Amino acid sequence: MEVLIIIIIIAALISWLSGGGTNYNSDSNMPSVFETRIKERIENFDGKDVKIIDIQGRGLIPLSTNQNINFITSIIDSTDDLDESGPVLSSIETFQEPTSRAWYHKIEGGSFEALTGFPDWTSLGLFVPELLITAYSGRRDLEAILRIVNSTSPPSIVQGFHNSNDGLIHLNSVKYVHNSKHVGYLESQENRNKARLLAVRMAVGIAMADGELDDQEGITINKWIKKRLEYSSASKKDERKEEFNNTLQQAYADAEQGSLSIESMCQELNEIAEEPEKAETLELLYSVMAADSIADDSELKLLKTISDNLDLDISAMNDIRDRSLVKVKKGSGSGTDLKELLEIDPSWSKEEIKKHLTKLFSKWNGRLTSIKDGDERDNVQRMLDLIAKARDELT
Repeated sequence: MEVLIIIIIIAALISWLSGGGTNYNSDSNMPSVFETRIKERIENFDGKDVKIIDIQGRGLIPLSTNQNINFITSIIDSTDDLDESGPVLSSIETFQEPTSRAWYHKIEGGSFEALTGFPDWTSLGLFVPELLITAYSGRRDLEAILRIVNSTSPPSIVQGFHNSNDGLIHLNSVKYVHNSKHVGYLESQENRNKARLLAVRMAVGIAMADGELDDQEGITINKWIKKRLEYSSASKKDERKEEFNNTLQQAYADAEQGSLSIESMCQELNEIAEEPEKAETLELLYSVMAADSIADDSELKLLKTISDNLDLDISAMNDIRDRSLVKVKKGSGSGTDLKELLEIDPSWSKEEIKKHLTKLFSKWNGRLTSIKDGDERDNVQRMLDLIAKARDELT
């Protein structure tokens, strides 16, 4: 959704009541019990139709004394695939709780006297399905909770739930079936974990491309795993560590048997991972390639296959590749290796190769001026020497 549309929606949805309600008496049509329902409406904002779900209430508000009250809406996900009901989040801050991202919409009701309420259905809360982030994508069984609270001392509401009834005047809930097209927040975390296990399998594939797992390559993979475990909660760390270890062992066994399919792993990664996870994976793979300071022909070919199959921005891939290549001191020395290292397509004409090498020389020459003396500067100079060598041999 465009930012302008969101701003317009915010302006339109922040609302309030004039306060007061209607006096209740036995002759009125006002229900003696407060009840709620949901009502769908479509609003057009700057040419875009947006579905809005109003939470309407009517009936007597159970007040024994005059009070200033607010109406607060929270959304809970109660779908069966969850161990317990959980919060539904808002994608924009305006409709979030003060201390969390859970959906939170407040209407200031003003001053209400005892024995007052709404004889007719009145909009007291709302939510916008397009702005909801559920635990998982697909069909979700939601509950819209409308709380009537004392505005002076309202109950604390965290992640859609309240821990105390202090300040709570009344609570009603109504069910709503939502079809979420967005990846859910729990789903996203699970996908991130799966993506990292895939990254480990692919890293073992790169390390074993030359037939053996070098000590430095193994250290690089283990260091990467250890760093990811640092961000796991204490309750999950042992579980995640075991998953990584099992994946590492299985990947090694599969690589020895030649049953690691890089293409299928790329496809799975594209299906479950966002760009940051894919970039993280590619960075690991190039780090493994550079761990022994040798750009092996078989490793470069495999990395080229991965780059071709991974849905990742080309500039991001090139940046990751270049940052790794400056750590490489030597290749295997074959002519094929030179083409792989400089990403020269075997089908290119001499003119196309020359044009490609000119661009590479300009890029690496620019880097040479910005790097101080040391191994990286030596490696950049080596890349320039390899480009010059390729010019002589291939054009």
